[in-house]
Amino acid sequence: MLANCAPLLSRHWIPALLGLIDKLGPQNVYVSILENGSVDETRELLMGLRANLTGRRVDYTIRFEDDFRDGVTFEKDGLLKRLLGREGTGDNWINTDKGWFPRRISYLAELRNLVLEPLQNSSRLFDKVLFINDVIFSVPPHPSTRGVVVDCCSLRMQFD
Repeated sequence: MLANCAPLLSRHWIPALLGLIDKLGPQNVYVSILENGSVDETRELLMGLRANLTGRRVDYTIRFEDDFRDGVTFEKDGLLKRLLGREGTGDNWINTDKGWFPRRISYLAELRNLVLEPLQNSSRLFDKVLFINDVIFSVPPHPSTRGVVVDCCSLRMQFD
């Protein structure tokens, strides 16, 4: 899930993602990206990434907010309500002295589910899922380890 992160995408994220794909092999990767209402150049950069992924023969889905909100906007027309239900219903909303507010984790979980939909609908099976949001990550060469190592913030993952 990405929003308003054009500088990060162009300088770090897209090159690191392509490096990770090269290390894992395009046949072992499915890229699913959800752009969430950016007002900077994030959308254009992701459209450029589409061509790069196609050229590398990587299966992917890149969805923009326009594609999943069916004409409603986040606040004005109620995208939150579409994803979380009517205000005050269920556990997705919290009532404060200033009115009803969405629980952020519930909203993010719904966005995560939108990202996972293409994998659920795919005939391919994957044994690992790696979520990489708007963070700086790298795929450094580690001669002392087998497989691929991904460093991200304080997280290190190794794929054998």
